[in-house]
Amino acid sequence: MRIPLIISLLFCALSQHCSDALFFQNDSMYYDGDKLIHLYEYTIQNNSQENVISWVDYLPSFREEDPIIHFFFHRKGDFSIANLLTEDVVFSKEPPTLGKDFLVRIKPGQSFKYLVLNNENIRDHIFFYKESDIINVIGGPIINNDFFYDGTAVVIEQRLSL
Repeated sequence: MRIPLIISLLFCALSQHCSDALFFQNDSMYYDGDKLIHLYEYTIQNNSQENVISWVDYLPSFREEDPIIHFFFHRKGDFSIANLLTEDVVFSKEPPTLGKDFLVRIKPGQSFKYLVLNNENIRDHIFFYKESDIINVIGGPIINNDFFYDGTAVVIEQRLSL
């Protein structure tokens, strides 16, 4: 029998990421029989007039440099994500791998949720910026739109080691 227990509900806007997007966190836990289940829910609400791009980055070195530069220019095999977004590269229709090359584009007025089960609080590893800010850093327009996750939520069950 599941008995929901709301631990806390935190509402805050993170201006260091995108001043027109709100970031909400809802932490809860419940029991499934004898097993305690933790659920962290992070919602990004885009209140700006342009797209917001979000991703998860677990690598600790982002604290020492700009998170956009770290995520988009860190080499992943032969390419960086900036290369893949600004060049005409063909992708298969397989979904992106969360934590490695996961990107979501949140349109104006829409929201996106990260649902984290049985995991630590990953709030510091979720990033979101206006698309124009990312384009300014990567130095060119985003040509390849097949790289973005197409959905309104994603579930993370365990932390991925990169």
